[in-house]
Formats: sequence, C-alpha cells, structure tokens
Amino acid sequence: MRQVLLVISAGLSASLMGFLISSALLKSMGNRVLVFYIPAVEELLKTLGAVIFGAPVVPAHFVFGMVEGLYDLYSSPPDRSFTAFVLSIVSHTLLGTAAWLAIRVSGSVFAAVLASTVLHSLWNRIMTEYTG
Repeated sequence: MRQVLLVISAGLSASLMGFLISSALLKSMGNRVLVFYIPAVEELLKTLGAVIFGAPVVPAHFVFGMVEGLYDLYSSPPDRSFTAFVLSIVSHTLLGTAAWLAIRVSGSVFAAVLASTVLHSLWNRIMTEYTG
C-alpha cells in the first residue's frame, strides 16, 4: 500500500508541476516548446520525482500518462479524444520503461532523463508534425 501511495504521489506531483510549467512555456514561447522544452521538463519531473519519492519509475510515468490522458480525453476534439487518451498512457509508460532501462544499464538518473527526453522529443515532433 505504501508503494502505491508513493507512485501516485510521484505521478500526480509531476503532473501538476508539469502542467503549470508547460502552460507557462507555451504561453511565453509558443508551440516549439512541445518539441524542445516540454519533453525535458516532463521527463525530469517524472523520473526524478519517482527517485525522490522512492517510487518505481515506470508506474510513476504511467500515473503521469493517466493524468495527461484524462486531460486529453476532455480537451481534445471528440473524434480524437479517445485516441489521445490511449496514446498518452502508452507513450508515457514506454518513456518510463526507457528511463528505467537507462537506469538499469547505466546506474544514472541523468542518463535516464536524457534517454527518455530524446525519445519524448522525437515522439512530440512526430505527433505535432512540428518542423520549426
């Protein structure tokens, strides 16, 4: 039960801080932050948050994906909302898996954040078709 609470705390904390930071970045810098800055912010918050809370990395990323997915479900156009919901959950869980693997291989949280950030940036570039 303690582990579940740690996972939920890490994921929700990262979600809240990520939403606030991402919103501010989008307002001040525009859509390019979706590819260049937001992935770094989110991966740092999710991975480091899990480490700080002593929670497993992949489930913390999953919780973040659930929160983002719920946001997408209610804020996306109706014809895309369910797909956006599922993709948020799956993509953040896979990014968490990449971070976990990087930690396992390198022993470095920095390497985990870097690896998942690069993958997240590529994912966002593909999803947004941003070429900036």
